[in-house]
Amino acid sequence: MQPMAFRAGVLGAGQMGAGIAATLIRTGISTTMVDVNQDILDSGSARARQLAAGRSKSKAGQADAVESAWIASLLSTSTSPAPLADCDVVIEAVTENEAIKTGIFEAFAGVLRDEAILASNTSTIPISRMARSWVHPERFAGMHFFHPAQRMELVEVIRGEQTDDQTVT
Repeated sequence: MQPMAFRAGVLGAGQMGAGIAATLIRTGISTTMVDVNQDILDSGSARARQLAAGRSKSKAGQADAVESAWIASLLSTSTSPAPLADCDVVIEAVTENEAIKTGIFEAFAGVLRDEAILASNTSTIPISRMARSWVHPERFAGMHFFHPAQRMELVEVIRGEQTDDQTVT
């Protein structure tokens, strides 16, 4: 499979972030995973690579060289938000705390391209309310991956009051 020209970012390298990154990688999407904690980022990226290869912990060393190289070419990591400037869509997957989420959106307003889509992997916080903290609420949506993200073939896309049609199609 050839990598797509499309680039995605995942904010948060915990359990959901790793599963979301693995799902994107499996479809050939170049993915940048960002977390402020290097230990969590290292663990999350290792988990994303493992999940993308479809391996259990007991088979962690059994990926072939071609598969491992392909996965490695699609996943990059950073503790800085700067690499997200190249992304077409960024999916936030941090803890389910509105203040933390909206604080991240405000902090990243100057990093993402104006035409980039920002999506939140929330299951409880109203999208329209969160979109108010984003500089481009028309390009903000909910993208709720069901757990475990790498195995569930279901993603709920939620539009806010100001989300435009192009963002969710």
